[in-house]
Amino acid sequence: MEERCYHPLPEVDRVSSMLPPADMLPTGVTRSIREMQPADYTLQIDSFSILSDIFSERRVERYESGCFEAGGYKWRLSLYPNGDQKRDGNGHLSLYLVLAETDTFPVGLEVFVNFKLFVYDQIRDRYLTVQDADGKVRRFHKTKPEYGFSRLISLTAFHDASNGYLVEDSCVFGAEVFVIKNKSKAERLTMIKDPVISYTLEVDNFSKLNGECYRSHDFTCGGTKWRLLYYPRGDLEGKQDSLSLYLQLADCVRSPSYLGWFQGYKSKTLPQESKVYVECILCVRDQVHGRNKERKFHHWFSAASPSIGYSSFMSLKDLYGRKRGFLKNDIFIVNIAFDVVFAANQDSQAVRGVTLCDCFSNVERTGVTRSMRDVQPADYTLQIDSFSILSDIFSERRVDRYESACFDAGGYKWRLSLYPNGYQKRDGNGHIPLYLVLAVTDTFPVGLEVYVNFKYSNPSQIILDADGKISRFHQAEPEYGFSQLISLNAFHDASNGFLVDDSCMSGAEVFVTTSKSKAECLIMIKGPFSCTTCEVHNFSESDKECYASSDFIGGGTKWYV
Repeated sequence: MEERCYHPLPEVDRVSSMLPPADMLPTGVTRSIREMQPADYTLQIDSFSILSDIFSERRVERYESGCFEAGGYKWRLSLYPNGDQKRDGNGHLSLYLVLAETDTFPVGLEVFVNFKLFVYDQIRDRYLTVQDADGKVRRFHKTKPEYGFSRLISLTAFHDASNGYLVEDSCVFGAEVFVIKNKSKAERLTMIKDPVISYTLEVDNFSKLNGECYRSHDFTCGGTKWRLLYYPRGDLEGKQDSLSLYLQLADCVRSPSYLGWFQGYKSKTLPQESKVYVECILCVRDQVHGRNKERKFHHWFSAASPSIGYSSFMSLKDLYGRKRGFLKNDIFIVNIAFDVVFAANQDSQAVRGVTLCDCFSNVERTGVTRSMRDVQPADYTLQIDSFSILSDIFSERRVDRYESACFDAGGYKWRLSLYPNGYQKRDGNGHIPLYLVLAVTDTFPVGLEVYVNFKYSNPSQIILDADGKISRFHQAEPEYGFSQLISLNAFHDASNGFLVDDSCMSGAEVFVTTSKSKAECLIMIKGPFSCTTCEVHNFSESDKECYASSDFIGGGTKWYV
């Protein structure tokens, strides 16, 4: 379905009143509203005015939160309650994300991050969300451990009680941190049309065969090994009255729980998520009249489905008929000709893109952000070789989409769904649509929902997101994406670099927002406090290294000297 956010959008006038005037907003920053709480950290400050006054009196600039963990690293929030004057934050609250404990980092270590910072609206129970525009990725490292916003929100808007950010002198900030690691899984779809590959099997003394099943020698097509299986007296529904013929991926083994060709063979070499698409013709030759018996089929071969064919390819009556020429001199000849072959293989290394030109000036859509970056997609890359062949085949067969293999992200399994010729049902005519699909939803418990912020990229790393919106995936709605990812004209224009030598790449990043947020509450108590005096008699006679006073209470906490 088209991209959308699960939460209601705020009234335009209301949101604009909470933010600084347009001419005061820093460029490169996006602000939006959402209901879901921050995924990684919340910082609550009670008696904010006391904190602000103390920092002003002591000339202290910032408060640093406790550490929290996200993406395998430790972080802090750094808050300037009176603004970061050195970074043009005068008259604003300033808030930064800080990479902690960098003193232990090896030289050269860099952490690529896309993050969001939040201010909680306590009246309407929702969050002002602030992030870098266009999904910009920040590079944290030892000498640059801090990024954020010197103008998070104006102090005027923050202190206005009607906005809900500061209620009874209490406020809440938050953070979400998406660390982009080089763990991307990759799939490569290689197309071979008109492969001009044919294999012929000749069997002597066919009528004397008394075994149940026979197989050919292995042969190669499209970089994959195959074999033919034949049952002289039939298999399954065709048993005793038909010839059964099947095409099978080689390197398969017979299962002890043999229940027929379709359940009895399991691949021992094909990777679980790899698959091969084949269009071919099986032909039993009439050696006398040339009236061959042919069957066409197409199939996605995989570890779960390594064989396909016909249990009743032809009747034994026709095969052995005297007026037919299928067994001339008791020789049986079967041929298989491959028309189309393409293979989708996965590996753990994605192909890195290059930065090219911006060609989206005429394809902008509301709620969709497009930008450029050099960092490869964090979770998945799909490369398609011979894209035009895929497009032609889908057009000829009236097939809408290609679904990638599964990949893991955020504890769930996903697929990419690509429509190479557009998808008219979702206003995708003249464009290439691309969707993120939550896989294996049939095992989901009733009511389970997965909240996700996702991005797509293409070969030149154009990153797309719906302005940081959260999409709600579930069993009845497992798919979200973009019906107009890119226009077909822009995609096929060689100068843009999206389709080079008939090869293209797409990618995905999936950030699952879970309720694992760690929280900190800072309670400010400003005096006057009762004064406690400690008297020590015979001080000069003290012979121990250290002494402790009796406990006393200050600010609701016990102390001793």
